[in-house]
Amino acid sequence: MDTLRECIYQDFALEPEDFSVASEELANLIMQYRDLIVQMDTAGITSLGLASYDEAFVVKMSYHSNAIEGSTLTIGDTADVLDGLVLPNKSQSEQLAAKGVADGMEYIARELKTGRALSEDLIKDIHERTALDIDYALRGVYRQAPVYIRGSEMIPPNWESVRELMADLVYQYEASELNNIYKAIAFHVAFENVHPFQDGNGRTGRNVLNFMLLQQGLPPVALRYDKEHSYTNALQAWQVSRDKKHFIVQVIHNLRSELEERVKIIAQELTD
Repeated sequence: MDTLRECIYQDFALEPEDFSVASEELANLIMQYRDLIVQMDTAGITSLGLASYDEAFVVKMSYHSNAIEGSTLTIGDTADVLDGLVLPNKSQSEQLAAKGVADGMEYIARELKTGRALSEDLIKDIHERTALDIDYALRGVYRQAPVYIRGSEMIPPNWESVRELMADLVYQYEASELNNIYKAIAFHVAFENVHPFQDGNGRTGRNVLNFMLLQQGLPPVALRYDKEHSYTNALQAWQVSRDKKHFIVQVIHNLRSELEERVKIIAQELTD
């Protein structure tokens, strides 16, 4: 536990050069996005294009987040499940998992409107609503047994350390004066390292990451599944080898893509 705690302290104490370089090109795009949001609000415009994009994003996010965990649902299957259809040729567990990611996203949106801050209780609440495919008694409750991650060299800490590590992690996130985007990325990596729940940690962690981005006035990201397992490999590189570059670049790339698409939609509606 001491080694992991030291890694958490280090990650929130010093911003790596890899992030500084990757984030510089984001600065103007973020300013442009926020300025367009203000213009839209000032003009009293409700973006129909953005509303449509957000609906499609929920499907994309649910698909990729579950595919990373091994789900066999296609993006079309995911859309059907979120539309309320039952797929007889797919497992109930996969369909509940798809619905759970979407439910977690909806819950995050509601809590943001109330001004709720990040806390352990919020994280537990997000897990309870996201991990619909696991035993109800395990939702929103820190694990009380060992857990192992298939195909990963990362070994989560003993369950007895989880409460203390999560308290440290939330404190370090709130106390750190580093760039907020970097802190959200570092939190996600450490959260997956602690693996505080018996199951559903990946999907919950990605929803928590989006809570942090949305809290900063930024769009959420759908970290992508691909056959090369880029997400899991980059995550493991940071966790095991302390090589942060690949995961940082991956998140920044996804955030840039979301910003560019949303800027294009809003700018078009403002000029119409």
